[in-house]
Amino acid sequence: MNSTTTYFDTRVDTSKVYVPMNFNFKPRNYENSSGKSPVYLHVTSKNKRKRIHLDVYINTQYWDDKSAKLSGPKEIVCDTNLILDNIRAKITNIQTMYKLSSKTLTIDSFMEEFNNEMPRVNFVSFMKKLLADRKNTISPATYEKEYSIYKKLYAYKEEVLFCDIDNYFFLKYRSYLAGLGNVATTRNGNVKVIKKYLRIATKAGIKLPIALDDIAVGSTKGNRTYLTAFEVKCLYDYFTATYISKNIKIILGYFLFSCFTGLRISDVMNIKRDDLKHGVHTFNHIKTGKQQVIKLNGKTKDIIGMCPDLFITKYSDPYINETLKSISAHVNINKHVTFHVARHTFATNFILLGGNVVKLQMLLNHSDIKDTMVYVHLAEGEKNTDMNLMDNLF
Repeated sequence: MNSTTTYFDTRVDTSKVYVPMNFNFKPRNYENSSGKSPVYLHVTSKNKRKRIHLDVYINTQYWDDKSAKLSGPKEIVCDTNLILDNIRAKITNIQTMYKLSSKTLTIDSFMEEFNNEMPRVNFVSFMKKLLADRKNTISPATYEKEYSIYKKLYAYKEEVLFCDIDNYFFLKYRSYLAGLGNVATTRNGNVKVIKKYLRIATKAGIKLPIALDDIAVGSTKGNRTYLTAFEVKCLYDYFTATYISKNIKIILGYFLFSCFTGLRISDVMNIKRDDLKHGVHTFNHIKTGKQQVIKLNGKTKDIIGMCPDLFITKYSDPYINETLKSISAHVNINKHVTFHVARHTFATNFILLGGNVVKLQMLLNHSDIKDTMVYVHLAEGEKNTDMNLMDNLF
């Protein structure tokens, strides 16, 4: 059986000639047990020929050779024709992107693109596919963060063409994020991740109408919210109360453990209770991969001892942060408290209590001491608030 043939000329850069590549749909001449025949996509170029099984089965009595579609009652042919139209669109997308990228589309490269299904027109689909491919090679925390950014982009617009990504796109998208209530640092963080995936796309040969270096990200460093010694004590007193529920005690135990060690949530959730039985914990940071040894202080040992389920029962990051919000409101802490606030709390109070900034850099596992110096400035700001004590002089 014959069908209409789609032509696309792909330039061979070395000889400046055009090589035709033909695509056509053909049903096979045999029927399966259901009386239907499979449809194949035939791809030919020069003396090469490839055949792709499309997992599409038809009743051949409805097949029209001229249109390479089914012709018959709508309720019978509509869904199959939609599938075939989508395949045609996929072929066109591959051809278009190779043409725009000035790349030679060979029969082998077409087969790879078609079978791997890497979207080269819609950036949203591209990001989703790449996230799925990278899931097992990046940390769960990184995947979760970047997937949440993809979901926001998808909610904004399901289709963002690569050819439409310019400064105006980022202007509109930043405005959209602001409308969601995202602060400037969060908006900048979203742009930073999008720019990262666009860079991967350009390395794959996809062209953009804007130079990536022209995309300004801005600062992604948010305000370092921390808890004062009094606020930490309020949480500690609440933690020791006999009336709180088990899950609140566990979550608050994790948070307080981080307040006295400075560990990130990813590292805390990776600890097993047996790891701490000798009072020393040796581990590799999830974020940096660097090894570190910490010696548990008395408060952390007390926290572990008062909560037998700590480092046995684990919770998701969103659930922990939502619970911390409720706990903070209950003890009248009027700050936006997430788990990462514990790390800022440890660092700021470490400096306030006379700790050395170089030692703090080691404890926080910072590569650059400039990141650690932020807490010195926060501590200085905290000390300046003590000037109000002079109001009580007389």
